[in-house]
Amino acid sequence: ILFRRIKAHVDKSNVGFRARDSYHSEEELHEDYLALVFVPKMPWGDKQTYTYRVIHTLSYERPRWAIQLCKLAQASALQDRLDRIQKENIDEVWAEYGVKRIKDLVAEHKHQCPQIEELLNGFRGAERLMPRDQLFAWINNRISNHLKPTIEGHTTSAPREIAHFLYRIGFIVARSEDGDSYRHYHFHEMPDFLTSRTDDDFSVKWEVHPCYREALDIKKLDKSHRRGFQRRRQQ
Repeated sequence: ILFRRIKAHVDKSNVGFRARDSYHSEEELHEDYLALVFVPKMPWGDKQTYTYRVIHTLSYERPRWAIQLCKLAQASALQDRLDRIQKENIDEVWAEYGVKRIKDLVAEHKHQCPQIEELLNGFRGAERLMPRDQLFAWINNRISNHLKPTIEGHTTSAPREIAHFLYRIGFIVARSEDGDSYRHYHFHEMPDFLTSRTDDDFSVKWEVHPCYREALDIKKLDKSHRRGFQRRRQQ
């Protein structure tokens, strides 16, 4: 999607770019065009990751969200007079982008749970990664002790039922770790997670999806985030 957008602009504009006569693969062609707008790789966790994968993750695989994130990052890069979008530009708009995503999630699922916004805000300042018992304790202390949400017509204060709903709508995801590697599982892949009162779901850990994390202060603000907030206060 990003390649097609960039190529369409190049084809109708005089940007001084000419693709190579031949490529070994379609991926090489895509990377050439993407490099006009983005740095090829960005730091993600403790490693360097292809930029399009970072965008893919933060957009929750939704094209409209990806385009919106890129437009916000583009505005940041232009203001910084950079020739390409860098990780600091995504960091700077991540919280603003996350607020928009939370509003989308609330609008999409409010008919299923009228108190959904309170459920999401209950995770403000949460630990980034939590085992099942810690997740349930957090929900119990921050949500169940204060309200009983109605989920699809059923009123409950059970942390497991609340967690399963949040997992089903994509707000939290499961993370399985194996040494230095890990894998995320979403509801469509493992719908049975968080359904049993006795099974620990293979001891996976739970985290708020990255696209919502910054808006809920789950990760400490770094220099680029603070700069972004400062700019918005001055506007």
